Amino acid sequence: MVINESLQEIANKTVEATASVSKDLTGQAWSYLLDQLKPFTTVFKTVGVIVLIYVIYRIWRGIVSIKDRNRLKNIEQRLDEIDDKLDRLLGKRSSDKLSKDKKK
Repeated sequence: MVINESLQEIANKTVEATASVSKDLTGQAWSYLLDQLKPFTTVFKTVGVIVLIYVIYRIWRGIVSIKDRNRLKNIEQRLDEIDDKLDRLLGKRSSDKLSKDKKK
């Protein structure tokens, strides 16, 4: 039994030592990896800001284009009204000219 207990203690200490070494190596690997990726994180942040600005710009242009379309629609309606009025005025004048020509 003493041998089993000693073997059990040795196994526990080996597992603890392996776990602590692997934690240290994992921590060192992550810190090394993060140190190597710092320039990329700066680039990704910059790209993210540029994409955000572009999205805001596209939303703004969409709103402005909707306003422009409404403005053009109003102008077109006004031009149609003016065209109708001119047609009515010119139509009366042309009929007046025809009646005068007939009298002569």
